[in-house]
Amino acid sequence: GITREAMMRADDATDRIMDRLIDDAALSGGERVALLVNSLGATPMLELFILARRATARLAARGVTLHDTLVGHYCTSLNMTGASISLLHLDRELEDLYDDPCDGFAWQKGAAQR
Repeated sequence: GITREAMMRADDATDRIMDRLIDDAALSGGERVALLVNSLGATPMLELFILARRATARLAARGVTLHDTLVGHYCTSLNMTGASISLLHLDRELEDLYDDPCDGFAWQKGAAQR
């Protein structure tokens, strides 16, 4: 984290996070990204999907193409509250690698999934 803020609506918090991520990555229209909305442990899926909905809308408003969205408990810290939002800026090579099947101990994707 980079800041502590007073309680605010989920959409407002997501807007602040997404605007910073988009600006830091210098994303513009037509570029492609993968979006990860991750629970830190205790944040329920419903709340994560609220964040993902708004993050998706912010990307669309900037003309950024969403290649994939992952929402869930991927990297947690016991039952810590909160969530993280991450963007992976994809070029053609990274997109191909991202889409390859994988069967790792902490990550399964595509045909390699069990």
